[in-house]
Formats: sequence, C-alpha cells, structure tokens
Amino acid sequence: MADPEYLDGPEGRRLAYHRSAGAGPGVVFLGGFKSDMQGTKALWLEDWARAEGRAFLRFDYSGHGQSSGRFEDGAIGDWAADARAVIAGLTEGPQVVVGSSMGGWIALLLARWMPERVAGLVTIAAAPDFTEDSMWGGFDAEQRRALLEEGQVVLPSEYGAPYIITRRLIEEGRNNLVLRSPLDLPFPVRFLQGTCDKDVDMSVALQRLFAPQITALSPDMAVTVAPITGGDRIEEIASDLLDVLPRRFALAGLSMGGVVAMEILRRAPDRVTRLALMDTNSLAETPQSATTYEPFIIKLRTGAVAEAVQMLLRPEYLASGPRRAEVMAEVVRMAEALGPEVIIRQTRALQRRRDYQAVLRRCQVPVLVMCGEEDGLTPVKRHRFMADLIPYANLVVVPGAGHLPVLEQPETTTAALRGWLRQPLVLQRRVDA
Repeated sequence: MADPEYLDGPEGRRLAYHRSAGAGPGVVFLGGFKSDMQGTKALWLEDWARAEGRAFLRFDYSGHGQSSGRFEDGAIGDWAADARAVIAGLTEGPQVVVGSSMGGWIALLLARWMPERVAGLVTIAAAPDFTEDSMWGGFDAEQRRALLEEGQVVLPSEYGAPYIITRRLIEEGRNNLVLRSPLDLPFPVRFLQGTCDKDVDMSVALQRLFAPQITALSPDMAVTVAPITGGDRIEEIASDLLDVLPRRFALAGLSMGGVVAMEILRRAPDRVTRLALMDTNSLAETPQSATTYEPFIIKLRTGAVAEAVQMLLRPEYLASGPRRAEVMAEVVRMAEALGPEVIIRQTRALQRRRDYQAVLRRCQVPVLVMCGEEDGLTPVKRHRFMADLIPYANLVVVPGAGHLPVLEQPETTTAALRGWLRQPLVLQRRVDA
C-alpha cells in the first residue's frame, strides 16, 4: 500500500491523504468518528472513482489514522476545519462530498461554510449533532458529573478500544450543531440510511419534521424525537419505545405519532405527565376504510415513493398558499429517507390500530389537542370530538395550516406547545379502599 502524502493543515496539524487524478467534479470522502481513510467505504469508493475516471480524495482528520495529533485533543470544529483545508488545498472546483456517520455532520458544515465548493452531497448513516443528542443526551447523572468535573468519560466501543469522550468534545460540538435551524442545500443531495442501524437511529432523519420545535424548545429542556419506524403493529412500536424512554415524560404525537402516543398512554398512563395530540385520529379503521390504503401500498412496492406520498397526503390536505409545494417537497424527501419498506410497515400498523376513545376518557393529565384549520385528512371536527372526550383537554386550531402545522405554521405550533408545557399538572387525590 502506498504511503500517504501530507498537507499542513490548520494550527500546524499534519493531515495524511491519498489523492487520485481524474475528471471533475471530484469525490471527497469524509470518514466517521475515530475512523480512518483505510475503511472499506473509502477504499470501495476510491476503486469506483478510478474505474469511472473521476478524481478522488480521502484523508484522515487530525488525531485519526496517519494524521498528527491525539484523538482526545480534537473536536467537531477541528475536524471540520481539517476537511475544509483539505478541500481548499487539494481539489479544484466543486466536489461531490460523501460523508459517513460523523462525516455526514462535517459534510453539512462544509455545505454551510463553502457551498460554492460543493457540487453534490451524499451522506451514509449521517450522525449530525451526535455529541449533543446521542452522547450528552444519553449520559446518566454520573456520566455527566464525571465529564464536567473530571473532563472526560470513557465509553465502550464495539469496534475496539473504548472511546474517551472529553468535555471539550461535547461543549465545542454545541457550537457546530446543524439540526437546530434550516440548512440551505442548493445542490443534489442523497441521504442513505439503514432501517436496522443500531448506531445511528432513524430518528435522526425524522428530526427534520420537528426541526423548528427542536430549535425553539431544546435550550430550555431535553427534546427527544422517538422513531416509530420499527414493528408491524402500533402496540409493538409503543412497547419498544417504552423500553428506552425516561421513567416519566411529556408526550407529543403528530398524525401516526399521535396514535402511538395514545397506545403509550394506554400501556403506561403513570409515566405520561402530559399529552399533545396533533392532527391525528383516535378511531380505529373500519374494514372498508382500511382497504383504501391498498393502492398506496401497491405504489410503494413499485418504488415510486413520491407518487405514493402524494396519493396519501394529497396537496389539498395541506393549507393553500405559496408554502404548500415547499412543505410537500420536504415530506417527500423525508419519505424517501425512510424508504418504502418502513412506510409499508407503518401503513399496515395504521390499518390494524385499535379504538382509543376509552383511553382518552380515562386520561388524567393536561392534554393539548391541536390541528390545522385546513387539515383535510384529519379535520377539525374530529379533534373537537377528541377534546370533548378528555377531561383536561385544550383544543387549538391553527390558522393557515393543514395536516402538518409543525412545518406549515412552526411559530404558532411552538407557541401552543410552550403553553401546554407550562400548564399546571393535575393534582390527583388518592382514594384508599
């Protein structure tokens, strides 16, 4: 194997790289956390580029592989600066940037910093914001104490030596978060994600739906987007989530997420402190209504995800106006990220869902029932019906929104959620037999 070449990078860091000549736009591979440029994805892509006669570049971040420095001294901003320096110093013109895992986060930072040098973007199981959402968000009290007081915490790794996670890695990562605000990506983009990935959960892709609410609420509280992509029945999805959710939590669900939320409430009412049901349906499908999903499933099986989505979520189900096309396009992108098999499983689960009217009647926590004024899929009258069933429910109808107020009217939606979160809890008197 040929020895690498070296580039003098930011702050004297010496960056190892391999480069092959070819036509443009070239391809640049960005590796993952504690990975190096000798990984199978990087080498396979290099072989492909050579076969296609396309320029290719792979490199090691500082503290990784054959580059200088200690891994423990680095952080996301350092490694992103390394990538920026390598692209600026070793390539010409716009490049197709391919980011794997942490490399997906760094690719998005490059898209923010130097969009003129990005011809296209591909991510493979991207892990943007993982230091905040997966590491810090997943630490228990003792791990957080050790990190703040001792400066580091040690995590086991299935790939070899344990990871040493430093306080600087976590704190510096907060300066480079990308999921808290919209990103302008004015070039072709493909997000590749495995539905069985245990390291990067599908919830990362789903966070785009709730990005405005995450941005607004996360400075004041921990916000978790729980995936509803596993399991063939609503009961199975809810059971899997209850295994990993905190002991007690406020619960909000949109559309199918609302159905899963009601099932969680049915199974574990003592763990739910408050409930928000948005643009959803408490009624079971009738045999007749369940069959209406079949053309949608058939279309999905052909791989025509965009067409299928527009069959189920017709444009008229969203609010009229200039943002309708933009919101629909975002929904299609999210559906394509999930893939047809996941959506088919979700649809089958919806077809078999139970009736939750009795569950709602027994609910004893503050509840927000919210829907878009122009929701043609789950209309306002259905939400009035749900609100009437629940003892401590407030109904909010969002003007200028259809089935997806989180995207159509994000500010109004966030304000309603803030009000719900500030509602006093219901005092319940225990009556001993």
